Amino acid sequence: MKVLPGLPQCFVCGDQNEHGLQLRFAVAEDGESVVCEYAPAEHFGGFPPYAHGAVISAMFDEGCGWMITYRTGFACMTVQLNVTFKRPATIGKKLHLVAKEVPSDSKRSFKSAGTLTDETGTVIATAEAIFVPLDASF
Repeated sequence: MKVLPGLPQCFVCGDQNEHGLQLRFAVAEDGESVVCEYAPAEHFGGFPPYAHGAVISAMFDEGCGWMITYRTGFACMTVQLNVTFKRPATIGKKLHLVAKEVPSDSKRSFKSAGTLTDETGTVIATAEAIFVPLDASF
């Protein structure tokens, strides 16, 4: 797998952001998806013993975004993120995110979708996201 570089200050992937998630994203062997594994820390909890939904949403935002950046070469901004929560994610239990690019009807934006599963393969949440290049005119 090819590990993606991350941005030092980023809340989600920044290895120098002591308050962030410090996640590592990688391109899967087939080159068709971006993946990440993470066991939410206790300080990212919501109602015990579960991870806060914002952490799950941030994982999707970053993973789906890296998928688009990897496929297009553009640094992009999220313009829409829809997350469907299926089950709670337990603090300290490993989660596995897979994000893939999906067809877009627009010439100005890109779409991706993701799935988050737990250690047993049970779906925790799914997401769809739309991104535009950072230099796009609004």
